[in-house]
Amino acid sequence: MPETQATETVAISPRTEPTRRDRNQESRTIEVRWNIGEPNADGGQRQALLKVYYTKGYGYVANATTVITTKTEHGESTEFTLSVLNWDNVYRQSTKGRYAQKDLTAAYELALELLCARFDDAHQLIVRHFDPTAPIPRD
Repeated sequence: MPETQATETVAISPRTEPTRRDRNQESRTIEVRWNIGEPNADGGQRQALLKVYYTKGYGYVANATTVITTKTEHGESTEFTLSVLNWDNVYRQSTKGRYAQKDLTAAYELALELLCARFDDAHQLIVRHFDPTAPIPRD
């Protein structure tokens, strides 16, 4: 009788090392992504996304969502945000001050801390982004 090996499912949370981090000075944005589950049959990878950005007159904002990222034939990534209803506000700080890179970094660190705390408290609007079996709302 052949031996079978158990496959271990790795739980992903906001405390897990992200798959990818991007900082864009021009758009005043920090994005952090975690791969959730295995790629689908079409090669699309479900990802939890934390996006922190600055908008003049509005301040620093952090949102979490679920996206599907696929590779094109040229090796580029295409991202599908499946629902505008799928964006969950994590943090917002109104400010009359100007943009500063250190303030964006501080907003990111606070947003990540809040995301982790809500995940630890089993807040469903946050947990669903890290659950590969959770349905994704569509418009």
